[in-house]
Amino acid sequence: MFRRSQREEKLVRVDQLSLYAVLTGDIIGSRRWNAQRRPELFDALRTVAQQLQTQFPAAVRLPIDLYRGDSWQLLIVEPQDALRIAIYIRTTLRLLPASFRLDSRIAIGLGTIDFLPTDRISQGDGPAFQRSGQVLQTLEYWQMGLDATDDLWPPALRTTLQALVHHLDFLIQHWTPKQGRAIRGALLGQNQETIGRSWPDAPISQQAVAQHLQRSGWSAVEETLHAFEIACKTINYN
Repeated sequence: MFRRSQREEKLVRVDQLSLYAVLTGDIIGSRRWNAQRRPELFDALRTVAQQLQTQFPAAVRLPIDLYRGDSWQLLIVEPQDALRIAIYIRTTLRLLPASFRLDSRIAIGLGTIDFLPTDRISQGDGPAFQRSGQVLQTLEYWQMGLDATDDLWPPALRTTLQALVHHLDFLIQHWTPKQGRAIRGALLGQNQETIGRSWPDAPISQQAVAQHLQRSGWSAVEETLHAFEIACKTINYN
């Protein structure tokens, strides 16, 4: 879907007819962190960034771009995975030690891309970048939002996806750490036995994992992710 240009090594050649997702985010409440602790914030973001390329190698092919100490931007090559990755980022941040208490606003922009530097994703441009940045600026009542370009997405479908993302955001804000840990494993396709065996400190039973997933609303999350994936694939292949 994209490759390094032979003519200009500093740009990635993108398919200007394909659909991409751009995630733009910033850490909630980061201004409360003093100068001595802000390096910890950057290290936490870098830890999450490293996990993304390991867990989602097909969708995340370029490193996350961290800037201003508490902001970040990420390109998703396989846009159908964008919502799953957004939830993974938030659950991972929320599972960091209690002294961090981190969460991130996340704006998902769906559309095409005009150009993309190899060294700084945040210097790319195109409708996907523009929509992502615009959504982040308008996030007042929600911590996660989405928008897509008019030329590719029917208005009714855009509105439906926006509402679904807001419902997911409401669920995420109410997850306990145990529910978030179970969800994160499920997002990676792990079965309940595997999630229980990898539980920190000591393994838990499959039944306990099932309880965490049920109380977190995982069935609704999974159904929403499936609908989002189908919508992105349909738009991308038309």
